[in-house]
Amino acid sequence: MRSRFAFVLLMLTLSAPAAFCAELPRAARPSPVKTSPTSPTRAVKAFAECYTRRSAETMAALLTADYRFHFSEGDWSGSKYEYGYGREKELQSARGMFTKFGSMNVTARDLEVGPDPEHPDSMSHYQVVVAHRMSYRFVEGEGDSSDIMVNETGDQIFYLVRGDAALLAPGQRGGRDRWYIRHWFEDIARLRARLGEADGQCEETTTAGLPTLALALGMRALDSPLCSTLKLACDLPGSEPATLEVFDVAGRRLARRELLPTSAGSTLQVEAGSGMRFAPGAYFLRLTQGNRAPSRKMVLVAK
Repeated sequence: MRSRFAFVLLMLTLSAPAAFCAELPRAARPSPVKTSPTSPTRAVKAFAECYTRRSAETMAALLTADYRFHFSEGDWSGSKYEYGYGREKELQSARGMFTKFGSMNVTARDLEVGPDPEHPDSMSHYQVVVAHRMSYRFVEGEGDSSDIMVNETGDQIFYLVRGDAALLAPGQRGGRDRWYIRHWFEDIARLRARLGEADGQCEETTTAGLPTLALALGMRALDSPLCSTLKLACDLPGSEPATLEVFDVAGRRLARRELLPTSAGSTLQVEAGSGMRFAPGAYFLRLTQGNRAPSRKMVLVAK
């Protein structure tokens, strides 16, 4: 949604930072969104309505303390891109848009619920909502001089967490009856197109100097972060079998393979998809072994 306005928002940030941080005048401030986010889909609809009502206060109430926005800005070459930016910058950007545009209308439609690829075994606490259609209408100015921008995008992906499992910001309420947004992946089609134009250059890295005994569950890339074969070194502290899975950002599992260490503390070099090549896009890798906390990693794949 916001990728069309990246340049406008950048110029606002550079020229008038105070406007980003200031709330609307009290007389012009819209009333908060009334929809209670008691389900993942209600939370996403309430988030879209925050733009329509121009309510940064309600938006802040919907985002977890560890919220991240991904894909439309920043270094997307692999090192910084996967981390996106956080809650405060999200609210700052929204306030800038509220200042820039006199009228805004945003809707999220054709919502599909699925499992969270970081927590695929816990849909009771973690879910993904894919908004297959996000439409917006922004108006700048008044009367004959107004500039109207209308657009419709697809596949905006939101990761949601139930209140009793969320990392909450001050003033937010936990519990089983509320859902919060912890990730927003914007314009997946645009990301795939950009990665499809990039050369992954699968240059292998060396494993020299790494510990010979794996003490903690984890994984490291053995080639470029954008390489489509996803070669990894998997640290397996136990001797029991481990499982390596690949999910797309919408929560669909694309590959699963079992790893059999020869002894406790082994490090295995594997291809996450058993040799399959992945289409350009973003993927989550999940490594599990026994009762240990899973190791998770997000990677980007180029052509």
